[in-house]
Order: sequence, then structure tokens, then C-alpha cells
Amino acid sequence: MLLAQIGMFWYDICVFIDDIHRYAEPVDVPKIEGCFRAIPRILAKENRKFKYGEVEKGGTSRKYFSCVEWLKDAWLVSRPS
Repeated sequence: MLLAQIGMFWYDICVFIDDIHRYAEPVDVPKIEGCFRAIPRILAKENRKFKYGEVEKGGTSRKYFSCVEWLKDAWLVSRPS
């Protein structure tokens, strides 16, 4: 049962990444995917606040803000109110 749940989880992640490649502008795909893949690392920490530097060393809001907005618009992430 647990292995089936893990398999479905990874399938869902692959579908999300496929959607990023399908619908995002090609120039933004690596940055959006980098933000998406950084989420588990960020959530594993005690302070779960999103930091652009977690995506890439020296990452800034100038470089990644539009990518996070794309993920938010796609309902893959949300911001606290």
C-alpha cells in the first residue's frame, strides 16, 4: 500500500514537471523547474519561508519572482495570507 502511494506521488510530480515544460515559456522553464524542485528542501527546514537563494546560490527575487508567480498561477504553490 505504501509503495503504491509513493508511486502515485512521484507520478504526480512528473506530471507537474511535464506541465511546466508544456505551458511555460521555454526561456523560463529551467528557472521555474528549479523553483519547483527547491520546495521540498525549503519545507524540510524549520523556517519554511521561501528564499530565492535556496533555488540557486546567489538567487534573487529579480531572477525568480516571475517563476514563483507562474507556479502560483498554476496552483502548484500558494502564499500565506
